[in-house]
Amino acid sequence: MGALTGKRILVLANDIKTIRWFRMELLRALLGLGAEVHLVMPDAGDERDLLDMGCLIHHVTLSRHGCNPLVELGLLGQYRALFQRLRPDLVLSFTIKPNIYGTLTAHRAGCPIVCNITGTGAAFLKNNGLSAVIRHLYRYALPHAHRVFFQNREDMHYFQTHHLLGGNGELLPWGSGVNLTLHTPSPMPPDGITHFVFVGRVVAIKGVDTLFACAERMAREKLPCRFHIAGVVEASRYQKRVKALREAGVLIDHGLCSPIDPVLRACHCVVLPSLGGEGVPNSLMEGSACGRACIASRVNGSRDVVIDGKTGFLFPAGDEEALYDCLVRFMRLPYAEKVAMGQAGRRHVEAHYDRQNVVDRYCREAIELLGGEPT
Repeated sequence: MGALTGKRILVLANDIKTIRWFRMELLRALLGLGAEVHLVMPDAGDERDLLDMGCLIHHVTLSRHGCNPLVELGLLGQYRALFQRLRPDLVLSFTIKPNIYGTLTAHRAGCPIVCNITGTGAAFLKNNGLSAVIRHLYRYALPHAHRVFFQNREDMHYFQTHHLLGGNGELLPWGSGVNLTLHTPSPMPPDGITHFVFVGRVVAIKGVDTLFACAERMAREKLPCRFHIAGVVEASRYQKRVKALREAGVLIDHGLCSPIDPVLRACHCVVLPSLGGEGVPNSLMEGSACGRACIASRVNGSRDVVIDGKTGFLFPAGDEEALYDCLVRFMRLPYAEKVAMGQAGRRHVEAHYDRQNVVDRYCREAIELLGGEPT
């Protein structure tokens, strides 16, 4: 008998990709403790791997970026119907909409919920109507959560000082953590041409305009480097730009890659020029785990993973000239120093970002809440 045998846990997510990439270890641990694990997320088509694990899956209609009030009320209604039918013992939620609507529903159902603020995204970078609405919803919902985990100290401080919490916030300093067994070091590619890679959604908030401008400049100057991107190109304007850059030979577009490690191993350095809104960036943790140097903007979360001058370089967000200087500086490092940066990055994530720490914290929370005994 496991410590959570007979307990029903709902996991609310906004898509299957984040479950597969960042939560599989947690799901296995909860199932191993005897819990009945239900995933609540949009229909993703092929879900056989999760079903084979023993998870039960329920589909909801969730628009990640939409703001249509009817659609939002529809999601809230779907959550309520599921909660009434399943009567969960505990709910775990990730990202904005599952956190807000999941907490409102859990509170009404008298069920404890543990939220995870995986980053603020673009919502709080501008002081506009949308950010005001999101703050209001957070302020209304989050005090009712049993626990609200934050991935970096600055986000938690923001929520506390803007009175968006009760006394239920806690720092989860490992972010989502990185699987150090799955992502392993490998030799850096040979020197000569330096390969840089951006991993993530190709959207403005990730600073891709700055990255593309630097890539074009370095191509014009015929510097010995190549740029790679690995991720979904969402906006049509970026689809056109990526196509033009690819056809001009400025960058190599790998599309959405899973697993990501083969692309990381083909490169020397991960670049994340984010404008902000990060939790703890997974691309930097995974790149470091593979023994790659990292160049990142000095924003919340990123500056925790990258030790400036030791595991990579940091630069002011949105500063094209500063990013260019970092790229050229890294490119001109002796090969042995590039390798040393990657090795230092691996040691740093081993010491501070092991995903097992995240899994253990969640399991301890579940056991304490549901009255089980550790096995």
